[in-house]
Amino acid sequence: SGSCAKSADAILNSLFDKKRPQLCAVWVTTPPSPSPFEYINDSSRKFDRLRCKYIGAFIDCMRLCRRRSILENFLKWCKATSRDLPSFYDETATEEGETPQSSHSSSNLITSTGLTYFAMKYANNAVAQIICQEISELILKEMNEKEWEKQMTELLGDAYKCFLRLNCPEDDSLWQSVKFKHQIHDGTIFEVEALCNAFMALNGIKSTPSIPISWEQKRLLFRFAAKEAEKLFPALGISSISMKKKRKRKNQETTNSKSRIESRDTVKKKIAVKVPVGLEEGQKFVITINCGYFRRNVQLLATSTKKIKFYLDIPKDAGSEIKYSHVKT
Repeated sequence: SGSCAKSADAILNSLFDKKRPQLCAVWVTTPPSPSPFEYINDSSRKFDRLRCKYIGAFIDCMRLCRRRSILENFLKWCKATSRDLPSFYDETATEEGETPQSSHSSSNLITSTGLTYFAMKYANNAVAQIICQEISELILKEMNEKEWEKQMTELLGDAYKCFLRLNCPEDDSLWQSVKFKHQIHDGTIFEVEALCNAFMALNGIKSTPSIPISWEQKRLLFRFAAKEAEKLFPALGISSISMKKKRKRKNQETTNSKSRIESRDTVKKKIAVKVPVGLEEGQKFVITINCGYFRRNVQLLATSTKKIKFYLDIPKDAGSEIKYSHVKT
């Protein structure tokens, strides 16, 4: 498999030789006059399936060739790229129709869906597998204790980076679910496995226990490994912690702003709006109400009459002059 992977390496790398918005240098083309079938099939889903195939092959190839630096660079590209549509729809549904507050790079990598998340998840898993292999090889090497400890500490740091990219801390309730209990116990979540293996090796446990350990023991090992890595590499966790605090602060500011408006004394004011010309009865249109500092979008339904009258709660200190403008029809 080594020689085949190296042969594929030369070909696949040409598709990922530089940073691109779509990550992979593939495109879907259609003739100038497509048939009805080609027109229907020429969709975002078709393009994503094509990209997904090449991205998966590229990551597998880099894993087999042990090209960890290329995979880590690819992860940076994934973080910098735009959020894909399936992910955007999923996030907006979670936010109950609101625009996602955070970047896709700060979302939980384990539970998130979409092509970009697939690429990040698969690449991160591949990096973790390479780190596990490097730990196993280092354990078998003969070297002085100081050099061995230095290299193993570096591997623990690399494993911790890999774990942090999941955006799912070790005390998250997700790890307590039945599904992930089994995966952690079976060693199939390689980000956790790399962290635990590096921690054990650094603390003198260089071989797998002859008696299988229980889920509780593995969970305890996982927690100790994460806490030890956090102590040894505090700077690695700063960016993720500050990002969470920033997001929390932004959400708090939005909540406080809404509560300030709601807490002000309001008065009901009657507003009369002209129905845009050309709209049929029952069609929707949106207007923006402006009254001093107060601003709000209101969606209305066109009626058979020329004007629509309604009442709106407006803060008393916002002023008396009310203006409106049409946003869209």
